[in-house]
Amino acid sequence: SHWMTPAVGAELGVRLCATPQELAQISDVVSVHVSLTPETRGMLGAAFFKAMKSGAVSAKVSQLALLPQGQPERYKRVRDLVAQMDAEEFGTCTNHGECEASCPKGISVENIARMNRDYLWSSVTYRPEIASGGAG
Repeated sequence: SHWMTPAVGAELGVRLCATPQELAQISDVVSVHVSLTPETRGMLGAAFFKAMKSGAVSAKVSQLALLPQGQPERYKRVRDLVAQMDAEEFGTCTNHGECEASCPKGISVENIARMNRDYLWSSVTYRPEIASGGAG
């Protein structure tokens, strides 16, 4: 944090962690509230989520889709998530109960279904931006 110093942390009764992975290891709930910018894109990668203790919860792409603040980037976020899952050979999350049952983070089939719905809608409606240019 830009404003959280050790003194402010002590005053608030919180301990600063040396790394994001250390934070993941000790947290029961992680909720990240930042605007998506080139600087924040990917700030919590696979190592962070792998470091989370069993039973910990992070705000999921489908939950962000329910918030007004999550609407502007809703479909881009789900495309990026599925692309990252593919890149890491994670496998496809289906709307059947076996994904919920085997998920190490306990993501509910309701949230998986919302992600799949958003991904389907995004796949049908997404049109990449085309750079506009003038003649010649």
